[in-house]
Order: sequence, then C-alpha cells, then structure tokens
Amino acid sequence: MTSFRSVTALGDCVYEEHGRIDIWVNNAGAGLNLSVDRTALLHEDLRGMNSTHLRQITEVNYYGLVYGTIVAAACMKRQKQGDIVQILSTSAFTPRVNESLYCAAKAAAAMFSEVAQKELQEDGIRIFPIYPGGMDTGFFETARLQKPNNAMNPADVADVILNAVSQPRNVVVVPRIYRNE
Repeated sequence: MTSFRSVTALGDCVYEEHGRIDIWVNNAGAGLNLSVDRTALLHEDLRGMNSTHLRQITEVNYYGLVYGTIVAAACMKRQKQGDIVQILSTSAFTPRVNESLYCAAKAAAAMFSEVAQKELQEDGIRIFPIYPGGMDTGFFETARLQKPNNAMNPADVADVILNAVSQPRNVVVVPRIYRNE
C-alpha cells in the first residue's frame, strides 16, 4: 500500500488475471493518539514517538490512496469505465483532539479524491469518496484511541458502498456515514 511499485504490481496482476478492473477500493487507515505538542517532538524520538509515525500515517492514509487511484485509473482508462471507492473518514472534515496527523492526511486524501473525480469523469471513471465515522475495527486499538461505544459495523458500510456503485453510470453518490449517538 505504501509502495508505488507494490501497488502497481497488484494492479497489473489483477488486470492480467481478469482482463479488467471494474471496482477498486482504497481502504487503509493508520493513526496514532498523538497531540500537536508531541507531534513537534517526532524528530527527537522522545516519549516513544519518532518520525516513522508521521511517515507511516501519511504514507498509508494519503500516498497509498493516491497510488491505488493512479494504478486503477490507468487500467480503467483502457476499458473506458470503472469505479474507485475511497474509504476516507469523517476525520477529513472534523477536527479531533490527538488526531492531527490522521485528520490532515485524510483531508488531503479527500481533496485528492475530489480533484481525481473531476479529472477522470470524462474517461468514464467514477470516484466514490466514502466518509464513515468510527468503524468497529482494530484501528482504534492500533492507534491507541478510544473506540466509540456505538462504532459502526463494517458490513453496514459495505452495504452503503454497494448501493453507491450500483447507481447508473451518470450518478456519483458521496455518503457521509455517521453513527447514531
């Protein structure tokens, strides 16, 4: 996901085996419970943090999505259509304490997705930016964050995605999915 070469190899493998890529899902997230004052210390390797965390969060949440989009779009241009699903986060537009790096990377990925949609629509490629908030996955434990009590079931979000990509080709749905509070 964080290596353009690896993502390209994956896209080539799928395209060679199946002859096309109809739907590509960029679904990766990495975060870390880290305040802004501790973020400034990343280069010092203080308090157990280091610049590796900054790179990892940016590479997974932003570069990985960019690489996947570029690879999928190249294949889809040949077939003159395709759908690229971008799993983003409500953190792209909701500031969250101790998640500045994650929020910033997701915001960059959201803007990239909006621009990519405009650039690729003439090639029959739709970009579906999906903005779920608080999924019931291992993300929170890995990021050392508190998982919401009412975290969303990934299967429910998958249903929303299937509905979105099932729409007529001239329709692009942009779901912002919120938990019931």
